[in-house]
Amino acid sequence: MQYVNLTPHVVNVYNDEEVVMSLAPSGCVVRIDESVTPSVELDGIQFVDVSLGEANGLPEEEENTVLVVSMPLLMGMKAAGLDRPDCVYPFGQVRDDQGRIIGCRSFASIV
Repeated sequence: MQYVNLTPHVVNVYNDEEVVMSLAPSGCVVRIDESVTPSVELDGIQFVDVSLGEANGLPEEEENTVLVVSMPLLMGMKAAGLDRPDCVYPFGQVRDDQGRIIGCRSFASIV
């Protein structure tokens, strides 16, 4: 299986305390289009309505290829009706002793 990291960060996958996979960023970061419309203003704060569109930079599906994207991107894709079973996000955060995220324990899909 080939894994392509479409996030701007290294993705380290841990099994217990050991890194079993380290994915460098591919250089391609996918973003989802947003269309913003002003809604109302309450207490001096502007509210907006956001419609989600296409995922820019998302490669075509390839056999035996898993695309690693961010959770917000995958959530946005699902909300926009974009179903890509080849896209997953890092799940089960692993943190260092200072609380910084240094990896994940698995990959997840949104069903």
